[in-house]
Amino acid sequence: DNASYDDQLEGFTVKNSISTLTNQELDKCMGGNSGLSSFFNSDEFEGFLVDPSIALDKEAQNNFEKSVDIAFDKYHGRDGLKPSQIGCEESEKGIGLISATALSLNGWIIPQVFDYIKK
Repeated sequence: DNASYDDQLEGFTVKNSISTLTNQELDKCMGGNSGLSSFFNSDEFEGFLVDPSIALDKEAQNNFEKSVDIAFDKYHGRDGLKPSQIGCEESEKGIGLISATALSLNGWIIPQVFDYIKK
């Protein structure tokens, strides 16, 4: 969208605010020395097994899922701090609320919006 390059108010838009809030919520679980990014962006992380035939081959899909499980087992088994499960769950709820708000602002109503309003 070329028009956004000339928009001096771009930093004050709802879109920008939603992006900022989402990043803040994600950082609670992903960031810092103990977050997911500290492992998955390190030399400890060996990657996931993605075979070129993964779209059609059930065994390749199973191998990929196993490689994800192995990586998360290594993450959870390493020494040091890890993000709290509660912090990650709260992050997930926050992102859900932000997403529901964004949808509502665009005229879409999903049932989960009513759950957030009640709470």
